[in-house]
This record gives sequence, structure tokens and C-alpha cells, in this order.
Amino acid sequence: MLSSANVELLPGEQIVFKGGNGILTNQRLLVAARKRRDSSLDTEVPLVDITEYKRVIGGQDSRIRQGLMLFAAGAVFTALELSASSMLRESGGIFELVDVFLFMLGALGLVLGAYLVLRSLVRVLPHTTVFFRLANGEDIAVTFPGRENPLADELIRRYSRAKSGLGD
Repeated sequence: MLSSANVELLPGEQIVFKGGNGILTNQRLLVAARKRRDSSLDTEVPLVDITEYKRVIGGQDSRIRQGLMLFAAGAVFTALELSASSMLRESGGIFELVDVFLFMLGALGLVLGAYLVLRSLVRVLPHTTVFFRLANGEDIAVTFPGRENPLADELIRRYSRAKSGLGD
């Protein structure tokens, strides 16, 4: 999190928004790198250099619970298939199909459940990012945790108000 204490304000400059990894003043946008622990400023951009903005929602929700349920169901079907396998094969006919069906359900549940659990462990957390496009084509990102974070909308509102206050 970026701290206001790290910011040296210019004459006549005021902080109008602070959140995520950015601080918006009435003259500049200040952004800190997300991966650093020292929360030092990475980028300072005058508002007059920003041409447009775009809000993007990214990341994935956790599906560990669904994965564990599928894995457990697959384990149950596999246990049923293993315990009844010899009896069903000896009966022949339609019972062999039931044996194959139980095997397929068990395997599918185990594989899909393991996939969902593993994917949830390495996922990108849900986040909302506001990209500010500069006149030179570069993008500056201010990121907020969570999907549809209301602070992102507040940043956009305050940016629009500050930009119009510059006389553009």
C-alpha cells in the first residue's frame, strides 16, 4: 500500500484520492510497483499526459470447494467400481456396462476435482485494474483487490474531476 508520507507535493497540489497502489492529486498520478515491499513511488505522471483510461476486471475465484466435492464423488464411484468389479464382470451383459460407467464416473471426478483444486491454488486473485493511457502509448496501471472494487470507480470519478479542473 502506498503511503501519503512518501509523497512530496508540488506547490498548490492536493491529494484527491488514495487507494490500491496509486495516489491521485489534482496535478499528478503517482503509482507504486505492486511487487515491492518498500511501497516507494515507481511512476509519476502529470494528468495532462494522460489521454484515456480503461477499467479491467481480472483474476479467478477459488473453486477449491467444488474441486474437493468432485474429487470425493470420484473417489466414491471408484470405490464402488473396485468393490463390485469382479461381481459385475462375472454377470456379463449390461452389468459390464455398469462397471465401465462407474469407472468412467470415478476417473472423471478424480481428474476434474484434482484439476480444479490445483488450478485454484495457482490462480490470479480477483482484482480490478484501471489502466491510464499516456500520450506516448504507455499504460500505467492502478490495481485494487477484489472483483468490481468500488474504489476503482471512485478513482475514475476523481480523475475525471481533477482532469476537467486543469482546463482541458
